Amino acid sequence: MIRRHQRRRRPHAHRSLWQTLQALRELEDPRSSDESTAHAIESADVSEEEQAVLHNGGLRTVIGYRLAVLHGSEPGISWHRRPRGGDYVRLLQQSLHRSSGKRASRRTIALTTVVSTVLWAAYAPEARAHVVGHASLVTWSCVRVACPHGTKTSNHAVAWPVSMSPFSRRLGYAASAGVYVKAARAMGMTVTVTRGHAKIYAGRVDEPSHRVVARLRGGQSRRILGLYADEVLSVQGPAKFQYRIRFALRPHPPLRRVVVRSTKAYWHCDTATCSGDPWLGEVVSWSPEAAHESNGRIGSYSRTVRAEDGRLLYPYMGPWADGCVVKAVRGTVLVIEWQRGADSWRETLLEAGETHTIDLVGSEDNAMIESPGTNSFTVALTNCTPKPLR
Repeated sequence: MIRRHQRRRRPHAHRSLWQTLQALRELEDPRSSDESTAHAIESADVSEEEQAVLHNGGLRTVIGYRLAVLHGSEPGISWHRRPRGGDYVRLLQQSLHRSSGKRASRRTIALTTVVSTVLWAAYAPEARAHVVGHASLVTWSCVRVACPHGTKTSNHAVAWPVSMSPFSRRLGYAASAGVYVKAARAMGMTVTVTRGHAKIYAGRVDEPSHRVVARLRGGQSRRILGLYADEVLSVQGPAKFQYRIRFALRPHPPLRRVVVRSTKAYWHCDTATCSGDPWLGEVVSWSPEAAHESNGRIGSYSRTVRAEDGRLLYPYMGPWADGCVVKAVRGTVLVIEWQRGADSWRETLLEAGETHTIDLVGSEDNAMIESPGTNSFTVALTNCTPKPLR
């Protein structure tokens, strides 16, 4: 006979904690405790029986209450102030006691301590915190003999908190507030303009102008990704604006780029049917196993590339070139995208400061970074990881 009143089994406290940790990791930027709860229940395969147990006979379930405590949405619990490690552990243990109606066992306390320590370290309040504020009217004053924009200029900008280690000097100017943050600090955070409008800028400190990462109006947001390690970020607008900055849950490393100088190249005939003087130019050369030394063409156009001293150069990149980001740092650069051996190709000309992402389409399987003439150049390369040719 089935008993009419069966006691529902409570979900184990340590499972709730672990489920929350996993949910927070996978959601990365959870918007609400309900979202975290649903994701935790799904990923941990919590039974319907466990889900149905109510907290102290109220309207909220036990597992929902525990997850809300850890998420920070339970009334009276704020993630925007940093408690000490021991206080945080005691807060969790207290929530377990309140949700279970009895003193937690030693085993539960031990598991709680371990998991809560991980939570406290990995998702510390400053990692979950956000900053809300009004843009400051910032003045840039020239502190050297000559500056590119006159002796003084001003704009509205986000003055970053001290915890972001901001700085204020660039191109000979000293700003009245810390408006620049390094890419390592900015990566992964989300910038929202809640009122007014502003632009997000990024670039190297020594660059004459910074590129626009995003243009935001009231209510629009942009998550900061794709910054280079040597870049800084600022948020500026021509008039007053309000903003909210939500910091990343976990560090997002900035992109690393390799700066390469071109090598003088000579395209020599390599077949009996080819004649004529070598072609001259400058190229980026790769390792022998990752690139070709010849263009694979026929007749008088079949050429092998050599340096001035006669050694082979390998400028013809393989299919791995797809997605490579090329930025011209100095001089004029020509990027070739083509099918090796073909008589036609696509050309992209870059002046200093301009960027192009190699995008091989259709039958294209090759790319080359060269000069349009005999000039030397310097490029910064990102996502250009050579792979052995098949």
